[in-house]
Amino acid sequence: MSRNTVFPNIDGSIPVGGKTVLSSASFIRPNNTTAYDAKDAVANNAAGAALLIFTNVAVKNGGSGYITKLRLFTSQSTNVAQYRLQLYSAAPTSVNDNAAFTLLIANQEKRVGFIDVGPANTEGTGSDSANALNTDIRLPFVCAAADRKLYGILETLTAFTPAALQTFFIELTVEQN
Repeated sequence: MSRNTVFPNIDGSIPVGGKTVLSSASFIRPNNTTAYDAKDAVANNAAGAALLIFTNVAVKNGGSGYITKLRLFTSQSTNVAQYRLQLYSAAPTSVNDNAAFTLLIANQEKRVGFIDVGPANTEGTGSDSANALNTDIRLPFVCAAADRKLYGILETLTAFTPAALQTFFIELTVEQN
């Protein structure tokens, strides 16, 4: 006969196991077809780009967990680029669309890491999107003390020519602690 022992938390409460949640962010890139170089940011604006915000990735402010999957969809069915999602526990300085991604020492305390995905691919004739998936992830994170979110910047790892007003959808699968 086996016996499970539950040890209470410091505050006397009984610990509850984590759960898996999905958190997504999406954006539409600018209305142009200016080619990207490898290592450029892909964003919603060439001036004042918004960060990708993944909400409720932690159970509580300052919470933690693991990212276990990244799913990317884009509305350009011929897109075969590879991407890197840079992740942060607090908002870093954004990088404008089609500008070189810059890794800054000022962000060292809030940088969680990155996840590579791709090359993107499409399915049969008539598909209107391309997608990429990475399930080989176990990236730990801890949110900022007053936050339950992660912040992201999408970077292309390969040069490609985008579609005007191309849509991007990124979903994280998260195991919350």
